[in-house]
Amino acid sequence: MGVFSITAFFSIFAYVWLFIVLYDQKVELWEAWLTFIFFFVLIIFAYCADIKGSGGDDEEPLNDMEDGIPVVEFTPMEIYKQLVAEKKGEASKDPAEVEKR
Repeated sequence: MGVFSITAFFSIFAYVWLFIVLYDQKVELWEAWLTFIFFFVLIIFAYCADIKGSGGDDEEPLNDMEDGIPVVEFTPMEIYKQLVAEKKGEASKDPAEVEKR
C-alpha cells in the first residue's frame, strides 16, 4: 500500500473512530490514549510505506531518453511563459524552436 492509500484509510477510520468515541457523549481516558497512539501508528505506517516505495538498488537508473526521444523537462514557470507568448502571438515560428518545445 502506498502512502496515499494509508492516509486515505486513516482519514476515513478517523471519522469512524470519532463516531465510536463520541457515541456515548463522553470520552474515556483509554479512548483518548488510544486516539493519541493512532497518530503515531499512522506516522509509522506512512513512513515505512514511503521508505519501501522510494526503492533503492532495485530501481532502474533514470535515462534522458525515452523510446529514442530525448526527455526535456521544463519548470512550470517556463511553460507558463511559453503559453502566454503563444497566446499573444509572440511565440517563435522557427521550426527548430518549435521542435525544441
